[in-house]
Amino acid sequence: MTILSTLQEISRNPDTLCITPKRSMPVLSWIETASRSDPECIAPGEGTDLLTMYSERVDLAGHTGPKPVRGTGLARLNGFAAFCFERPNRTIIAGGHSLFFREFFRTFLCSAATSSVEKRARKVKMANGGVVGFTLVRAPRKDAPSEFEYKIRPASLVQLHREAW
Repeated sequence: MTILSTLQEISRNPDTLCITPKRSMPVLSWIETASRSDPECIAPGEGTDLLTMYSERVDLAGHTGPKPVRGTGLARLNGFAAFCFERPNRTIIAGGHSLFFREFFRTFLCSAATSSVEKRARKVKMANGGVVGFTLVRAPRKDAPSEFEYKIRPASLVQLHREAW
């Protein structure tokens, strides 16, 4: 699992700010720590020691701390898109805020997208727990061939779990 600062919500509201210092492990909630140490909460041999899992399986290299004061959501959208092509994996599973993903679709889903799913993706924030899949492609920019532009293939956008919009 990789923690990415580029996936931080696009808003300046206080509840959208990251409180974990850069490259630091998130603090487990009291529920996560209590459920592991309280024998009444789990049966012997069951449950997950989240502290051990975090320390062994979480990559913090992409966690640069709070979003920059003068940063923009567009820079983070492009940063996440670039991250997707820096990985050897062809499949990326990302969790984040509905506003981030609505802006991701507005930015990278072609405005000529015509299906009802494509139109909703550009206009409406995703429902909590909604899961979608799509194919992201990149191509060199015509005005700056050493840089890339990113697009979502419109026909690839599908709802995978729940009514996403």
